[in-house]
Amino acid sequence: MAPVRLQIICPAARQLRIERPGQRAPLQTRVFRLTMMSALSVAAAVPDGVEVEIVDENVEPVDFDAGVDLVGVSFMTFNAPRAYEIARQFRARGKPVLFGGYHPSLQPDEAAAHCDALCIGPAEPNLPRMIEDWRAGRLRRVYREPLGEFRTRPVDPGLVRGMQYVASTVVQATRGCHNRCAFCSVAAFSGYSLQKKPVGDVVREIRSGRSRSVLFIDDSLSADVGYLHELLRALASLRIRWYSQIGFGVTRDAETLDLLAQSGCHGVFVGFESISQRSLDETRKGFNRAEEYKEGIRRLHDRGIGVFGAFVLGYDSDTPDIFERTLRFLEDAEVDALQLTVLTPFPGTPLYRKMEEQGRIVDRNWEHYDLGHVVFKPAGGPRHDPGALLLLAGDPAEAAPAGALPAAQGPRALGARRLGLPPEDAPRRLRAVGVPTAMFMHPGPRSPPWRAGPDGPSGGARGASAGTGGGGTRRDTPRTTPTRSSSAAGDPTGPRPS
Repeated sequence: MAPVRLQIICPAARQLRIERPGQRAPLQTRVFRLTMMSALSVAAAVPDGVEVEIVDENVEPVDFDAGVDLVGVSFMTFNAPRAYEIARQFRARGKPVLFGGYHPSLQPDEAAAHCDALCIGPAEPNLPRMIEDWRAGRLRRVYREPLGEFRTRPVDPGLVRGMQYVASTVVQATRGCHNRCAFCSVAAFSGYSLQKKPVGDVVREIRSGRSRSVLFIDDSLSADVGYLHELLRALASLRIRWYSQIGFGVTRDAETLDLLAQSGCHGVFVGFESISQRSLDETRKGFNRAEEYKEGIRRLHDRGIGVFGAFVLGYDSDTPDIFERTLRFLEDAEVDALQLTVLTPFPGTPLYRKMEEQGRIVDRNWEHYDLGHVVFKPAGGPRHDPGALLLLAGDPAEAAPAGALPAAQGPRALGARRLGLPPEDAPRRLRAVGVPTAMFMHPGPRSPPWRAGPDGPSGGARGASAGTGGGGTRRDTPRTTPTRSSSAAGDPTGPRPS
């Protein structure tokens, strides 16, 4: 029997897309690509007798005339229009198209109209059955088997253009989340459950990796404290430097903090969400206590752990001064790097259902669900429009009124001392951008400052920042490059904002 040729396509935003051979993304739209682990994990789930090719539109064009038998497309909400166009082109050529990912799983009726078969939920238990049924001529419209045991599956890094991505060892120890934050598509997709990979599997993956710099693409690595402690004790003997998203709650426990430091943790991504407790309570994330933030950040810094903070603007209970107060907090707390985004009601989340019932969704162009556009009517009217003052890429004067932010202020970047870097390897500040293009595991000497004051970028143990590797962040990085977590592609169904 001839092998089945499967092409897995990762759509890209319009301004990031490579559309012809030899094209390079414009300098102002080059982004920091962490990993293709999601597509690689999907590829690892295929049965024997299937040849897989992965196409990432961020780095290469889609060949609609490629000699493939099946096409798989995994996508988030902001890429849905492009995914539908890709499917239309292939189906017009007689190629069956399979859909999976966050948007298809949370908007199945809409997505099903554009494909031949739809995977709702994780790829591992569904993709093999989809391919088997297609071979037998009995392909169903919908597949929705839940994931059983979460175990390691060998991936083939050779399926992607390795030089286009950060060369960290990328692993995932947990998947999903059991919290019920109103805005979060991760928890909605996972059915508000958490799955944990055996610690021994995680250790073996790290030992087989090509780098001692390890990125965990988990959305909730610290959700199960007992599991976290077991994992951290196992990591301590590996002599690695690692980074992950964690919950703020870990800062309350000295034992957990000490284990983080002893295990080689050098930086964490934390969803603070807001400095307003009312806003946290409104979005069902009241377990974060805003009054504890500064002390929690200090405890992490005291152990040499950098803090990449994620904040969202535009909650109903936010008042117009939330913008200035947030920026003052970032400076006072010495947050090291920043993801600042607009509240976005992703389909399938409690927030979306609430705003839909209230008649407040005013923009249904999915391309605008990128964490940088305002797609709903703010509760407080125009003055509360979270897009009015949000400091994204470009000249802050274009996005904020005079006086919103003093000329040379901004979140402090990671100190070279925390990273063990010579000061000349990193400038002093990172800018506040709408997406986390600045990460701290791969410093780059060409990284520009967040926004240089009269003295320009400077070094110093306390005042140096980590760059992004391969050019760093840019003032004109587009805001339509969503990712809510440093995991960016933590699940075999694709990357997701939450």
